[in-house]
Amino acid sequence: MAQRRSATAAGSTDGTPPCVKKKEGRLYTGSLDNEEYDAFKKWLKKQRKENSRTLTVDAKLDIVAVQAYFRHEKFVNANKSGRPKQYRFTALAKNVLQRSTDVCQQAWKDYERAQAVSVADNDGPRGTKTTKFKRTEALRVKLQNWLYERTVKGNRTVAKDVLGFFCSSGVLPMYSDPTSKANALRAVQRYLESLGYERGQRGGCTTYMEKEEVLIKRDAYITQMIKARQQRRRIVYLDESYIHHHYRRHDESLYDPGDNRLLPKQKHKGRRFCFIAAIISSDPAVPEAERSEEHRAQLLPETLDIFEGGKKQSGKAQTKDYHGMFDSAYFERWMQTLLATLDARGIKNTIIVMDNAKYHKSLPADTPKQSWKKAAMVEACTARGLPVSDTDTRALLWARLRDHIAQTVKPVVVQMAEDAGHEVLWTPPHYSDLQPIEIVWANVKGDVGRQYNYDTTFKDVRQRLDEAFATLTPKTVEGCIAKANARLDELYRQITSLDEVDEEAIDDGVFDDEQCDDDDENMEEVDVVNEDKDKDSDEDSDEDDDEGEHEDED
Repeated sequence: MAQRRSATAAGSTDGTPPCVKKKEGRLYTGSLDNEEYDAFKKWLKKQRKENSRTLTVDAKLDIVAVQAYFRHEKFVNANKSGRPKQYRFTALAKNVLQRSTDVCQQAWKDYERAQAVSVADNDGPRGTKTTKFKRTEALRVKLQNWLYERTVKGNRTVAKDVLGFFCSSGVLPMYSDPTSKANALRAVQRYLESLGYERGQRGGCTTYMEKEEVLIKRDAYITQMIKARQQRRRIVYLDESYIHHHYRRHDESLYDPGDNRLLPKQKHKGRRFCFIAAIISSDPAVPEAERSEEHRAQLLPETLDIFEGGKKQSGKAQTKDYHGMFDSAYFERWMQTLLATLDARGIKNTIIVMDNAKYHKSLPADTPKQSWKKAAMVEACTARGLPVSDTDTRALLWARLRDHIAQTVKPVVVQMAEDAGHEVLWTPPHYSDLQPIEIVWANVKGDVGRQYNYDTTFKDVRQRLDEAFATLTPKTVEGCIAKANARLDELYRQITSLDEVDEEAIDDGVFDDEQCDDDDENMEEVDVVNEDKDKDSDEDSDEDDDEGEHEDED
């Protein structure tokens, strides 16, 4: 009895239904009066607002099951004597489940039409809001080429110009309403920001350009890849990816626009398989006519690892970003497999290309960390021959160690590769089209997605994924690498062309040291103004928080 009462007391905290309470010294589980039932309905409505607003498959199954139950009750009672009972199925389901009439009615209609249940579509208040335009890789490349052409011609480019380009090319409609146009402009600005573009100076005109650090990484990668091809070195590309249970590729499937019986698009993604692998380019030292199977571009099957996301990595829960299913320890073990495979095949002196994932760049375990105490930092500086003074603060010690680490300490996988006679190269941010293995993933996932239907099980997905990798031909891999190399050559031509434009601008006196200093001062003034605005907005935000007037994020 004491346990029962303590559970009741615990149930009085936030999140407990108001109808579950102590009444006259005992747990109240009897009938509910009108006031108590109204309080429960308000609580239930509040709980649903705090949780995801998208109906899951299980939620829609509950709605359909309740309606099916009442329809069966009507059949059972039809043969009984007396006046037949009247049933309002949607209203009954609404009252039992406390859902809206439209939701209950639409769920049954969908089931009657398709004899299956899918979750709510993305459109509308019960689903995820869609963007104003699809942010595809093709659009990013299209924008990049258009911006390059304007830069070569010396045109100034701002977000309004990008909006006009999107409207004229059919990405967005032509807007006549000022409000709609302003909303579209904001969407374009968010898109440019997500790509890493920022306002900058080129040729004396304010325009949109990529961040300098991204440009430096891009140029370094392109020049190193061009050099590697000139040296006739083989290149290994590695990457991780995933595929969901309900992933499908039906973009080219036939349908009748006038047939309203079609099943709504399945949005529930389900569980997922994560996988990692490496591909290798053909051997340029061997003439194409003389190349055997081992000299051709291909997937390295020994490096392929497929596992269910959320189950393999020490019971780690499935994260929103599939990269969370990998860690440095796993990747270092996988890297050993890759290096052993290359050694067994007699492949030496390769370039190993990978992206900038955090677990790719993990440092040795004994590397000093910012979280260390001051005494440990002093000891680390002394061990590495760095100057130490009694007056040094912890921040100064860490700054000294951080610079030393950046200059002398290599990531674990980089050291592993160099010890085996290979070289690691990092792909630049926002340039996934330079990674041919991304195109390989698209081919593999496309093969799996085109076979999908509503009867596909998770086991079927694994079987089809294995088959897609097994049937991946060297010709397909070679085509993916050739496509990425064509993009690489195109970017290299653009870089050299922009260098020529800058050289001409310098000769014409467009770039002047004093002008550049003035521009820097102006930019600093703008930064100060922006900081003041940020402070004002932060103060306003704090006031709003004190008043409790902030809204939940969708």
